[in-house]
Amino acid sequence: EDVGAALKAFVDSYLSGSNKALMLGASFSKQSQVIAELARYYCVTQIGLNLSPELSDRSIYPYYTRMSITYNIYVKPLVSIVTKFNWKKIGFLVQDYSAVKS
Repeated sequence: EDVGAALKAFVDSYLSGSNKALMLGASFSKQSQVIAELARYYCVTQIGLNLSPELSDRSIYPYYTRMSITYNIYVKPLVSIVTKFNWKKIGFLVQDYSAVKS
């Protein structure tokens, strides 16, 4: 991951040619967070599919719009199921571990 190179490519692209009104992505939460932080300085809306709860913080990511629900939506039903069946251990298979780590 070369975040600096990705940001430079974005800024170079944004500052040349016609202005952009919207950004899509990125594929992973960490990259989306970096782009979303940058987007606030350019007042550009970013639409993403990332489930990371951190991206819900409007004070940091005011221009980020999610097209999916966060992992937080699953917590209450999951706790209810675990409690009902008196399970002591559960496991998760996830694509982006950082999204459920917090």
